[in-house]
Amino acid sequence: MENSKANRVRKRKIAEALFSKAIKIRDGYACRKCKMKGVELEAAHFISRGVRRTQFEFSNCFTLCRNCHRWAHAEREDFKSWVMSELGNNEFNSLAERSTALRKETVEEYNRIIEVLKVFIKRCG
Repeated sequence: MENSKANRVRKRKIAEALFSKAIKIRDGYACRKCKMKGVELEAAHFISRGVRRTQFEFSNCFTLCRNCHRWAHAEREDFKSWVMSELGNNEFNSLAERSTALRKETVEEYNRIIEVLKVFIKRCG
């Protein structure tokens, strides 16, 4: 029961909410692209968050305002170039490589992610 699909989904949703908060804290509650503050902010993944292997990697996610997030989805090649400039070629290539690695989705993995994010938020938030 501990590793049931329903429990994994519940833990993943908790981890997603914490991760979104951690990304916004890391980026100073400002859009990384246009630098706007005081607007609705979203955690934007470069590699889709559906790719579980890189879903919770800090280098795969950026705080963007709603307009810049729309731009990121509409202009994928421009977004890719922007992400490369933010990360540098080595980290960008490493992220792309990690996105293809095998990773098993377990409750234990989500519990570990949740604890790491809670510590980050407590220290930095």
